[in-house]
Amino acid sequence: MTKDQTTNENGDSSQANNGTPVLELGLAKGVPVQQLSRAPNFGALGWRETMRTTGLSVEPELELDPEKVRKTYSLGHFFHEKHHSYYGMPWVMGKVYFDLLKIRGLMKNHKVLDAGCGAGRIGIHLIDYLDRGNYHGFDSHRPSLDAFSAYEVPLRDLQNKSPNIYEDYMFSVEGIGVKFDYILDFSTTIHIEENFRRDIYLKFRDALAPGGSIISAPGTILFQQPELKSLGFYHSHRRRLKVEGLEEFHRAKGKKRSEYTSWNEIQTRSS
Repeated sequence: MTKDQTTNENGDSSQANNGTPVLELGLAKGVPVQQLSRAPNFGALGWRETMRTTGLSVEPELELDPEKVRKTYSLGHFFHEKHHSYYGMPWVMGKVYFDLLKIRGLMKNHKVLDAGCGAGRIGIHLIDYLDRGNYHGFDSHRPSLDAFSAYEVPLRDLQNKSPNIYEDYMFSVEGIGVKFDYILDFSTTIHIEENFRRDIYLKFRDALAPGGSIISAPGTILFQQPELKSLGFYHSHRRRLKVEGLEEFHRAKGKKRSEYTSWNEIQTRSS
């Protein structure tokens, strides 16, 4: 603490003597994580095995019991910003996808569902841009959600935009009660077992506003064209994106991938 800072009765620095506010982060300063569906009963199976019984394949770096993590982390844990590296793709891709969403017609009054929002890689840009309350994001990985709600949101003074952040294990889109102009599936359902994926996209379809779109990136839509048609969808836009530096990023991680990523947009026939 600097000599200009004061402390409150709990010993927390609150503001400098000259009236300059001090950055305040933490669970009490961010936005609450709402419970959209109840967490599975981990029981004897453990988190990893239980999640797989609900159709989720768990990435190695995320194989953590979220309840144990929540009991041990501190605010300083977020300062390392390890949550920026949880999901394999660079954090900057959130800005890349956000810019393309605007090119594709995203407007401030649109309502957006960020399915598998993680720690807010694209969410921080969407919350800042959209009208108050129009961002909705859910994820099953509680440590990522806490990093999003308690660190990324207050770090950028986004609390007043009233983002809706949910802990959810079952893609409970119907529980939100909102029709969305965009539903984002950014490397989320690619980790879901095939027999669950169809049901999820039916939920997405029912949650779309007239003219709404589902965006899948960086992977491809995992359905063949006949199955897309049977679900009531068609491809409305496809794009291959070249991201300078992406190949080098993957190479540094020992992965052989190109500097290209893909963007797939689908809509319903009725839209």
